Amino acid sequence: MSIQQYQAPKNHLSLVITVAVLVLVAIVVLVAVRFGDQLNPVQPPIATTAPPSASEPEPTGNAVPFTNSFDDARGVWEITDHQWTAAGLSLSVSFTVTEGTAAADFFALDNETTNIYDPVPRAAADALPRSQVNAGETIRGTVLFDKPRGDTTVVLANSLGRQVAALLVTG
Repeated sequence: MSIQQYQAPKNHLSLVITVAVLVLVAIVVLVAVRFGDQLNPVQPPIATTAPPSASEPEPTGNAVPFTNSFDDARGVWEITDHQWTAAGLSLSVSFTVTEGTAAADFFALDNETTNIYDPVPRAAADALPRSQVNAGETIRGTVLFDKPRGDTTVVLANSLGRQVAALLVTG
């Protein structure tokens, strides 16, 4: 007989807990590194109305200069005309990029109901093209929103669909 026979059995629980905690910490670190951008999404850029630089055209009428920090672009967009038709709100739009590259993506917000409307794709022969616009380029065309008549905020969006700048159209 040996004295070791009367010794309490070794407790491996503390070793198992330690290993489990280390594995859990490693998993959390890997997830944070791999998905960090998705866990902390980029905040939408704030619309700016700084005076246009020498290279930007001077806005007239219902226009606003924009700075799209997310897509690294600047320019001016303008609603040159609007009409309420049986199909909804029809806008004539001019979109000029003075720095960088941006797309002319829009959505509309009904000011009374707060319903959001996407443009009707290719609703007119002169529909505003949904393509990238480079510095020094201007595109013009029609954007149609199938929505009831009423005061509407038309929003220029960045490539994530977040607001860059907005203009009011009365209904």
